[in-house]
Amino acid sequence: MIKKFFTFAAGNWLGILFGIMTTPILTRILTPEEFGQAAMYLLVINTIGPMLLLGTVDTYSRFYYEEAKELRGNLLHNAIKYPLILTGVVGVIGIFFYKWIGDFLFKDPDFSVVLVLVLALFFHHLQLFTDYVLRLNESYKLYSVFTFSRKFFEFVLVFILYYIMGKTYKIVIYSGFFSIVLTVLMGIGLNLKSWKKGHGTPKHSQIEIMKYSFPLLLNKMVIWLFFSFDQIAIKLWSDYGELGIYSAALKLMAILTILQGTISSFIVPRQLKKYEENPEDRWYFTKTSMVITGVMFGIAVFTMIFRDLAHIVLGDSYRQAIYVIPILTMAPVLNCMSETLSQGINFAKKPKWHFIAGVVASFINIGLNFILVPKYGAKGAAIATAIAWIGFFVVKLKVSMKYYYYEYDRNKIIVGLGFLLIMGIYLAFNDGNIKSYTVLFVSLGILGIYYGKKALAFRRG
Repeated sequence: MIKKFFTFAAGNWLGILFGIMTTPILTRILTPEEFGQAAMYLLVINTIGPMLLLGTVDTYSRFYYEEAKELRGNLLHNAIKYPLILTGVVGVIGIFFYKWIGDFLFKDPDFSVVLVLVLALFFHHLQLFTDYVLRLNESYKLYSVFTFSRKFFEFVLVFILYYIMGKTYKIVIYSGFFSIVLTVLMGIGLNLKSWKKGHGTPKHSQIEIMKYSFPLLLNKMVIWLFFSFDQIAIKLWSDYGELGIYSAALKLMAILTILQGTISSFIVPRQLKKYEENPEDRWYFTKTSMVITGVMFGIAVFTMIFRDLAHIVLGDSYRQAIYVIPILTMAPVLNCMSETLSQGINFAKKPKWHFIAGVVASFINIGLNFILVPKYGAKGAAIATAIAWIGFFVVKLKVSMKYYYYEYDRNKIIVGLGFLLIMGIYLAFNDGNIKSYTVLFVSLGILGIYYGKKALAFRRG
C-alpha cells in the first residue's frame, strides 16, 4: 500500500515543485492587481466548472466498482454526455456576452480571454474524468505522469508566453489553459481503452446517473458560494490588489491542497473498495482516521511555523500574504478530513447531506465575509472561510457516524481544530514571536509523540 501511494503521489509532488517555482516567478512579473485579475479566471474554472459537471463525476466514481469491467466505458460516456452539452450551451451564451463578462471579471473586455475561458471549462471536465479514470483503474504510474505533466507544461508555457506577450495577467490564463489541453489529450490517448464503449447495457443508465447526481449538483451550487465567496467578497468590498495578495497566498496554499488532494484521492477509492468487499471491517476506517488526522494537523502546524518563508518566495510586493497563510491552513486540513472521515454518507447513498453541510457552511461563510471583509480585507476573508470549513466538517462527520459508525478520536480532533483556529487568528494580526513559535513547536512535538504511539499500536494490532 505504501509503495502504491508513493507511486501515485510522485506526480503530484513533482507538480508541487514546479508550482513552487512558478508562483514566485509570476509574483515578480505581475503586480498584485494583475495577479488579482488572473485569479478571477481561476475562480470561474474552479467553481462554475464543477457546477456544469452536474455532479456526474462523483456519481461515476460511486458506481464504478458496481459496473462490469467491460461496460465501464459505457458508464463513463453516460456520465459525461450531459455536462458537455450543457457546457457548450453556456459557452455560446458566454461568448455572446463577452464584453460584459470580460469587463466584470478582468476589467478587460477582450474576446480572446473569454473564448479561452469557455474552452477551458470544456477541457476542465475532460481533465477531471481523465483523473478519475486513471485513479479508479489504479493506474498510479500513468496518473502520476499525467498530473506532473500538467504543472510542467504550465511552468514552461509561462516563460514562452512572457517572452511573447510581456508582463500581463493573460500569461497566467493562457499557460493554464494550454497545459490542461495538452495533458487531457495525453491522458486520454495513453488510456484510450478505458474511454471505449463495450457491447451491452451498463447497470447504471443515464437516468439513474442524473437522479443520483441531482443532489450532488445542488451541493456543487452551494459549494460555489462556499469556496468562492471569499474572493468575490474581496473583489466587491476591497480591490484587485488585496485580491492579488490573497490569491498569491492561495497559490502557496495550493501546495497543501495538492498534498491533501493526493491523500484523499488515494484513500477514498480504497475506502469505497474496502466497504464493498467487507463493510464490517470498521477497524480499517479507525486506523485511516487516525493517520489522516495526525498527518493533516502536523502539516498545518508546520506551515504556521514557517509562514515567513512566504515573504521570501513571493517577494516584497506580496509580504502581507504571511498574515493570511496561517489561517488558510484550515481549508486543506478540513477538506481532507471531511472527505476521508465521513464516508458513511456515501456508503449509505445519502448525498443530500453533502448539500446540507454545504448550505450550513455557505451561510456561515457569507455572513462572516459580510462582517469581516470590509474591515479586515483578506484576513477577514480567510477567518470567515476557516470557520465555515469547521461547520462543514462537523455536520458531515456527525451525520456520517449515524450511518456508519467507527471509533475515532473525537476529543483530540476538537482540541486540535480549536488550537489551529486560535493560532491562525493570532498570527493573522501579529508578527511571530518567541512565545508563539514555542507553542507551535511544542504542539508539533506532542502530535508526533501521540500519533507515533498510535501508529505503533496499529502495527502491533
